Amino acid sequence: MVAIKQTGINIIKIGAGIESPEIVEKLTKIHNENFEEKKNESYFLEILNNDLYDVYCLSEEKTSEISGYAVFYDTFDSTDLFEIAVLKKKQGKGYGNALLKYTADIFCKNGRKIFLEVNENNEKAIKLYEKNGFEEISVRKNYYGNNQNAVIMMKNEDI
Repeated sequence: MVAIKQTGINIIKIGAGIESPEIVEKLTKIHNENFEEKKNESYFLEILNNDLYDVYCLSEEKTSEISGYAVFYDTFDSTDLFEIAVLKKKQGKGYGNALLKYTADIFCKNGRKIFLEVNENNEKAIKLYEKNGFEEISVRKNYYGNNQNAVIMMKNEDI
């Protein structure tokens, strides 16, 4: 684990070998609070034990409690932002912005393009992504079903 301190928060990269069921349980809780498709703990165990994923956790310095996470997936020549989420009770404090800025900068400084997809109706997330230099590059029609489209966004070191 590598801890990175920012103002009042820690951002920690975690991965294979995580032996703490509390961390996996917390990631699962945060996911299930934020996404319609619920997951169980095996979902995060599989991600953490797959070298193609990079997982970063955000915690407050004063409590060390995990309040958010970001999952990135390495493809051949780019990186996908697979998921990013913050505990509902911690939203609106800039944690998602800090987590996204820090992690996206890591990949962009290494020359990687970052792609993501987001429901076109998720205006809060789209604003966060745009604030952090992501630009819309296309739309996938009916990607989520029920006439809900996915906005495809990209960020690279030049943006």
